[in-house]
Amino acid sequence: MNNTKSVSVTESLLLWNYPNDLLTRSQYLLAVYILNYIIKPVILAVGLPTNVINCVVFWRQGLGDRMNVCLFALSVVDLCMISLSTLFSITYYMEQSDLARYDGIYSYCQIYLSGVGHGFRTASGFITIVIAVERCLCVTFPLKAASLISTRTMRVTMAVIGGVSQMAFVTVPLRLNVVRVTNSTTTVGIISSDMFLKNQVFFTIFENMIMMNVVPLATFIIICVCTALTVVKLRAAFTWRKTTSCSSEGGQGQHTALTKMLVLVCCVYILTTIPWVIFYLATLTWPEFFFASKFYYLYMTSIVTVFYFPYINSSVGFFVYFSRSTRFRQDVNTCGRWCKAQVGGGQEADTVCKTLTDL
Repeated sequence: MNNTKSVSVTESLLLWNYPNDLLTRSQYLLAVYILNYIIKPVILAVGLPTNVINCVVFWRQGLGDRMNVCLFALSVVDLCMISLSTLFSITYYMEQSDLARYDGIYSYCQIYLSGVGHGFRTASGFITIVIAVERCLCVTFPLKAASLISTRTMRVTMAVIGGVSQMAFVTVPLRLNVVRVTNSTTTVGIISSDMFLKNQVFFTIFENMIMMNVVPLATFIIICVCTALTVVKLRAAFTWRKTTSCSSEGGQGQHTALTKMLVLVCCVYILTTIPWVIFYLATLTWPEFFFASKFYYLYMTSIVTVFYFPYINSSVGFFVYFSRSTRFRQDVNTCGRWCKAQVGGGQEADTVCKTLTDL
């Protein structure tokens, strides 16, 4: 274990002074404050109820359709990811409000639940891959679309994605330990575990390189390619129908509307992942852009910002479904009327139902 030495307050402040940085410490703290105290509460306030509504609606519609299975699984994963973020916030404020009573609770959550959060984020990307690939195949091979994958296979695929994504990040709690350090006072600290110290190469390659960088980048590329192919094929189909004066709407119209909605779901994922891709490419191409560099505050501001975008992606699904799917809107209205009937028709019920039906 490395030796440590005491550092005075003045010296420690000087260590955090980076005169050549593009951002100052106060600007970094301002960015963190805005993200944690303004943007995050809005995301949680929107994402939690809307994903609950998504889960209820897709469950009521039934899981006999493979796309409903995908969208239900995506809503569950997004709900879990946002709920976990809410738990992190709660434990942080608990520790800040009563350090003597709750000291260490936030650190324990960081160690034992951060991997779970990474798993949900990865699962959300994998499910979006399935949606993008399925739509691409359906548009490319429309006559074989029904036989491409069965509903049961889709259910198994969603279960496997959820399980594998969680297992892939079991390394996160294994590489850290929470310890109590006693000097003049007793406090909680996080140190590297013996397992990590003995297997640093494995942890670095598997977790840091593969799961945190290669997998998200590959997910982004696959979704971009499949979505682009779907859009191209869809436009070609529209052109063909116009030239042949084909009037066979009905089922084709429903299929096209569903495809457009799912393409929009993929586009939202792409747009909310682009900031991370830019950040990752900057770390590869800009030698001075890393943690222990003269651009420390720029790096830290960038990293805390880009990791908020997956939560945005997980919070806007409801608005995509509501704006693009007539059936989804009808079912939301039905849930609103059911809610009104269950509560008893009072003024509060009217308010709740009006919110659901007028979104």
